[in-house]
Amino acid sequence: MLARPIIAVCDADGDGVSDGQDLCPDSDLSATVRVGACDTGVSNLIDGEIVNDDGCSLADLIHEGLAEAASGAANHGQFVKAVAKFLKGLAKDGVISKDERGAITACVAALP
Repeated sequence: MLARPIIAVCDADGDGVSDGQDLCPDSDLSATVRVGACDTGVSNLIDGEIVNDDGCSLADLIHEGLAEAASGAANHGQFVKAVAKFLKGLAKDGVISKDERGAITACVAALP
């Protein structure tokens, strides 16, 4: 009987998605979503899972949205408005609830 070869699968961030398929290779696996120093209190799970099929946690998605909003905003007000629009889309898609959207928005608005 021939031995089967062992195939090593790399998963540097330990999120269960192999590095070759992981769109968020350094996933934030914290228990809750943080925005700067503010803990939103929002669970960092997506549909009860630590990451989605792409290897991204909710915190990863939020931070991506924050970076995108910051790149197109001329001031803090525009930044908060852009983040609010992004979060509204996540709520519409059922990724976060209306209450979670409010908690994240409050932390974003409090950023310096």
